[in-house]
Amino acid sequence: MTLLPLCFLGLVCSVLSDVSVDIPADGCQAGDQECSEESALLQAGWNKKPAGLLYAALNGEKENKDFVFATAVQKSAVTCYDYSTLTTGNVFVNTILDIKNATATINYERTESRGYQVSSSFITETFQSLGQDFHAKFGASTSVTLGIPEVGLGGSAGYNLLLEYRLKMQSTFIKSYTENRSISENVNTTVKGSVAPGQSLALYQVIVTMNGAHLNSNFYNYKPTVSALVVPVSLSFNLEPVVPLLRQLGDIRPGSENKKEWSVLRSQYYWAQNEPIDSQVRGMLGAFRYIIPGSSNTKEWTHLREASSRILGMDQAYCHDTVRLFCDLVRGVFPGSSNKKEWQAIRDKADQCLSGLSR
Repeated sequence: MTLLPLCFLGLVCSVLSDVSVDIPADGCQAGDQECSEESALLQAGWNKKPAGLLYAALNGEKENKDFVFATAVQKSAVTCYDYSTLTTGNVFVNTILDIKNATATINYERTESRGYQVSSSFITETFQSLGQDFHAKFGASTSVTLGIPEVGLGGSAGYNLLLEYRLKMQSTFIKSYTENRSISENVNTTVKGSVAPGQSLALYQVIVTMNGAHLNSNFYNYKPTVSALVVPVSLSFNLEPVVPLLRQLGDIRPGSENKKEWSVLRSQYYWAQNEPIDSQVRGMLGAFRYIIPGSSNTKEWTHLREASSRILGMDQAYCHDTVRLFCDLVRGVFPGSSNKKEWQAIRDKADQCLSGLSR
């Protein structure tokens, strides 16, 4: 696309159509030929010297076009914290019956409890870095995945225990955490019979204890090798609840005041909407941080700038925290004059976001 610059005093340039012009992020001046758009985030600052990505925003509501310079900041790659770990269960064998080479007929009868008990504390005990209020804040948006456990038990007993664990314990762990309650199921089982002279009979039960969980296995007629049960556990977040809020911010077209500010936010949403959700949130916070309106709601925009800077100053690897703080931030904006209707719509979406993240 041909660019026809009309520059006045080297500060403001108009263009004849919607276009973005790449200029270097470090030490760039308007007119430089080489630049990388890869590291650019649209962040508003029309009262600053253009650097990074120069964006010309057209305002179709006026005959004269309004142009906004968007400054670029270096986009550092953020890898969300990986909540993956291994949790180890202690395994020991309970001898229920042990008759060897009976000298006479032996009648036996034993009653033992089989089953399991799982506490919702399993997750917080497994991931010790999680805060006490973690479930209240993120219960609805958290997924817990348990991998195939490594069972250090030899022979068929090890295989049977693995099947028993997967069928009963895995789904119970997840349900217990999601519903924030303890789940248990225990059945008293009686085994009885007789052992003839010269015969032998042994019955064993495997007991597994781990973070917030206890399992009494079925009965085995041979003694398993005592070892540990190691379970891979991972925790992930569904950040989709913030998407309607981002879309709302990108769709605001005020009738009067703060038009330039919202033009920048629309541009930010448009260019970042295909990025990962946490990246979109950081980009919007970055846009808030650089918006300085000339009039109307200056107090509210000052609060947004300062709070956004604080949030972005935190460890961004905790992506779920950034998203929640973002929703909480815009939920608290109550403009004193203009854009009241627009901010009400934003607050509604922010409330939905927080409800979607928490339980």
